[in-house]
Amino acid sequence: WVEGVLEKSVHGQALIDLGKEVWAEKTEHPWEQILELPDQTSQTLRPGEPIDKIFDEVGRSLLILGAPGSGKTITLVVLARELIGRAKDDPGQAIPVVFNLSSWINPKQDLLNWLIDELLAKYQVPKKIGSRWLEAGWIVPLLDGLDEVMTANQSACVKAINAYVHNNGVPGLAVCS
Repeated sequence: WVEGVLEKSVHGQALIDLGKEVWAEKTEHPWEQILELPDQTSQTLRPGEPIDKIFDEVGRSLLILGAPGSGKTITLVVLARELIGRAKDDPGQAIPVVFNLSSWINPKQDLLNWLIDELLAKYQVPKKIGSRWLEAGWIVPLLDGLDEVMTANQSACVKAINAYVHNNGVPGLAVCS
C-alpha cells in the first residue's frame, strides 16, 4: 500500500525538496501537549533531511503542516515506509500504520476505539487483536487529514488525540494538517 501510494504520486515522478523547519514559537493551541521540542526557537532544517531522522530528533511526535497539495500525505507515507523498513530489520520496533482522520465523525468517540475500528475496517485486523496491539504500544499511529475532519469536530478530534496520548502513551505519533 505504501509503495503503491508513492509510485502513483507526483512525488515519484518529480521529487521536490520541500522546505522543512522546526517551528516552536510559543502559541496557545492544543498541539503543545503532543509536539514538544527541546527549545523555543525556529530553525530551518537541512535540505534533504530524511523525515524519519527528523521524527526521531523531535521525540517521535510530529505535526506536519502545509497547504493542500503541499506534500503532507506523501511526507507521512515516506515516514511510514522508513519506519516499516526499521521494523523489518528489528522486530522489536513498533509498526507504523496510516489512519485517515476524515472518517473520525463522532466528536464523542475516543481515539482508541476509533483506531480499533479503523484497523478492522481498513486493514482487516480483528478488534481484539487491534486493541491488544494498540494497548501494548506495537503501533505508531500516523494520522492524516486533520484538516479534513469536519470543522465543527476538529477541536474535539485534537482533544481525543491528546487524551489518547496522555492515557495510553505511544511509541510515536505523526499528524498531518
